[in-house]
Amino acid sequence: MAAEGFDSHFSSVGKDYCYKLSCGVPDPLQTRQRWWIYDRWCDRSRGKPQQPSDLLLDVGAMQQAAQQLLGLHDFSTFMDNKKPAGLGSLKRKKPKLAAAGIKPVRTREKNMRLLWRADVVQEGSAGDVQILLAGNGFLYRMVRLIAAGLVEVGHGRVSPQQFRKQLEAGSRAALQVEAAPPHGLYLQKLQRFYPPQALQALASRLDARVSFRDLAARWRMPVEMALDLASLALYDIILFADDSGSMAFEEGGERVDDLKMIGSKVAEISTLFDDDGILVRFMNSNTEGNAVRSAADVAALLAGVQYSGLTPLAGSMVSKVLQPIVYSLAAVIKEARNRLAAQYGPKAVAFEFAQVGKDQRAQAFLGQLDKHPEVGNSIDCTSYFELESVEYQKRGIQLSPELWLVKIMVGSIDPSYDEGDE
Repeated sequence: MAAEGFDSHFSSVGKDYCYKLSCGVPDPLQTRQRWWIYDRWCDRSRGKPQQPSDLLLDVGAMQQAAQQLLGLHDFSTFMDNKKPAGLGSLKRKKPKLAAAGIKPVRTREKNMRLLWRADVVQEGSAGDVQILLAGNGFLYRMVRLIAAGLVEVGHGRVSPQQFRKQLEAGSRAALQVEAAPPHGLYLQKLQRFYPPQALQALASRLDARVSFRDLAARWRMPVEMALDLASLALYDIILFADDSGSMAFEEGGERVDDLKMIGSKVAEISTLFDDDGILVRFMNSNTEGNAVRSAADVAALLAGVQYSGLTPLAGSMVSKVLQPIVYSLAAVIKEARNRLAAQYGPKAVAFEFAQVGKDQRAQAFLGQLDKHPEVGNSIDCTSYFELESVEYQKRGIQLSPELWLVKIMVGSIDPSYDEGDE
C-alpha cells in the first residue's frame, strides 16, 4: 500500500527488475509468465527449433556481458526510439510546452543511468533463466532490450566484448534485435530509502569519520560491540525526554541527574552517526533542540527546562514526535509501524524507552510494552542499571555500564540486545 501522493516514477530512488526466460518446452499454463526461447527460434512451418543449439543459453557468457552494465553509462543503445524515455504525458509534466507544440530535445546526458546490479542466474535445472537488474532508473523498454541483447550473447551470436561495444556505441542502431516480449518482465521492488550505492557511500563516510577502535577504547567495550552502533547512521535520532514533576520531586531529584547522564551519553554517540545532528523534544515543555551536535548542548537543554506537570507520554509523543492520530502509546507505535512498514519494511521506525528512576509502576508498564504481542518487536525498554544487571545475569551475561548504554542506543534496532533482558 503506497502513501498518498506516491509516484512510482518520481518518488522511488531505485527499481529492481527481473526478466524471466526459459529454454525448455513451453508450458501452456505459464505461456504468459516468461519468454520461451523455443517460440522465438522455431521454424514457423514445422514448429520445431531450427537447430538444437537454439534452445541452449551460455549463462556464463551472459553473466560476463551483464557485468559490463554495472555503473553509470549512457544506455541509449537499450532505449527504444519509438517513445523517448522521460517524456511520458507531456501535457501532465510540461503543460506549457505541450500547449506551444514544443517537444523537449532528448540529449545523451538524459539517457545516463546507474545500475548497481546486473546478474544472469540459472533457476533450477529446467532451463529457466532470470536476468536481474537494479538501478536508479530505466529508459523506455530498457530492460527488455537488455534481455534481448543478452540472449544474443547466450546463443553465441554476440560475444561479451561485442556487447560492451554495443553499449558504448550509444545508439539503438548498434543493437540489431527487437525488444524481448513484455510477458517476461517483472518489477520486483521500488526502493524508497537507501539504494545500495548510498549505503556504500554512508559506510565510506563512517569509516573516514569514526574510529571504532578509539570509540571501543573510550567506552571500554569490544570493537565488535562498537561496530553495532553504526546502524544508528541509518536513522534520524530524536531524544524524547520526560520533564514531568515526578522527575524532580521523587527519589530526591536523582531522576533528573540520571536523565542528564543518559542524555549526554546518548548524544555523545548519536552525534557521531547522525550527520544532521539529533533532535530533542520534551513531554511538557515547548523547548526544542534541533540539529544538536554535542553532549554539552543536550546537557544545557536538559538543565534549562522546568520539571513540572504530568507524564503525558502517549499524547506528547503523538503531538511532538509522531502525528496526532491515536491516543494510546501502544496504538501510536502500532499505527506508526504499520504506516511505514508497507513501504519501508518493518524496521523503518524503532522506539527505545529508557526508564529514569526506580518507580515500580513505570517499570511494570514498560515491561508490558516491551512484551506487547503486536508492537513488542518494534520496541526495547531498558530499566535502570541494577535491574538490567539482574535480568542479564539470568542469561549468564555480566552487564557492564558500557553494555547497558549500548543497549539503550541500539536495543530497538538490534534484537540481540533486546533479548538479553527478556
